[in-house]
Amino acid sequence: MPRRAALVALALALPLAGSGCADERVVVNLCDDGYLDPDQVCLGGAPRSYPIAVDPVALRAADFDSDGLADVLVAGLSPAGVAGELRLSAGAGLGEAYDPGLHGCSAHPVTGDGDGDPYVDLLVATCEPQLLLFHGDSDGRFRDPELLPIAATPRIAALVDLDADGDDDLVVLGDDDALYVQLADAPGVYTPGPTTALTSLGPQGFALHDADGDRVADLVLIATDGLRYGRGRGDGGFDAPAPVGGVERPTGLSAGDIDGDGRLDLVTRDGSGDLLFLRGDGAGGFAEAGRIDLEGRGVGPMLTADLDADGDRDVLVGDPDAAEMTVWRRRSDDFAPPITVALEAPADQLAVGDINGDGALDLVAATFAERTFTVLLANP
Repeated sequence: MPRRAALVALALALPLAGSGCADERVVVNLCDDGYLDPDQVCLGGAPRSYPIAVDPVALRAADFDSDGLADVLVAGLSPAGVAGELRLSAGAGLGEAYDPGLHGCSAHPVTGDGDGDPYVDLLVATCEPQLLLFHGDSDGRFRDPELLPIAATPRIAALVDLDADGDDDLVVLGDDDALYVQLADAPGVYTPGPTTALTSLGPQGFALHDADGDRVADLVLIATDGLRYGRGRGDGGFDAPAPVGGVERPTGLSAGDIDGDGRLDLVTRDGSGDLLFLRGDGAGGFAEAGRIDLEGRGVGPMLTADLDADGDRDVLVGDPDAAEMTVWRRRSDDFAPPITVALEAPADQLAVGDINGDGALDLVAATFAERTFTVLLANP
């Protein structure tokens, strides 16, 4: 739905000496009025809970059937091994769950485009030096997977265009703490690329984004001694990752344009448990530019998303000990006071997506101990 101009709720004409008049305008942005206004966070609709049949491990929200609406995938375990269930959006809510046919060794699937078609694909790790690539179809199901050999047993994987040729390449952090790259010669056709040794850094996670404006993905690494940045060379390799930001004992990482200036920023937790905003300078450098005191909230799931439709990203944090989520909206050069959103139960994982097609991001919160997830449809 297109955004509308701010609603003018009241205009008073006041006479001025020797002049015409002046208008005093009061701008009112109301939730549940049918319009998506900047600066709104509207998650006050009635929550809808859905049971999970598998033993859940991971939550994913994506448009699996390419109809413009976000769907919800839960991956987990069953007596037969890795399994999953997928619910496609039916507009006003989600449809019946069905088995998308996942299998493998890891219940942490990676979403991406492995073959250049409009449908979301999934990468699933095996317990061997190989990955399974499940190609998506128009009905939200997946074809029999393609087996992709790699040089080490995978710990973490990603599908990202590293060489700016328009095709997503395969990036794997192996169990030997090296980063392996398989370059896409064509959609779904891979050849071995450069290897980046990270053994001395104790890698725990990574993000791949263009941080210096050259349209080539760079590496932001969570290491045991802090965050590190390695410039992408354009051939699938990276410069030796150097320390950035001065963050001690980082936990979790969200990378994106947080402040809307067109440059990559980072949000992470530091050793004190605070959320730390690191502003990117557009040249691969990051510096602390804000800190969020969690004020005793538990260390729960964290992500960033533009919930209030104002062009920058807000920070969402769940509390594993309370049935609520907290939102810190990004404002010009700081974060606004927190907004608390009530949930049905404490959240183990969070996801966002436009499930009903109204242009506003909806919230999905999964509670794995109770084998349920809850959808809060935005009510702009």
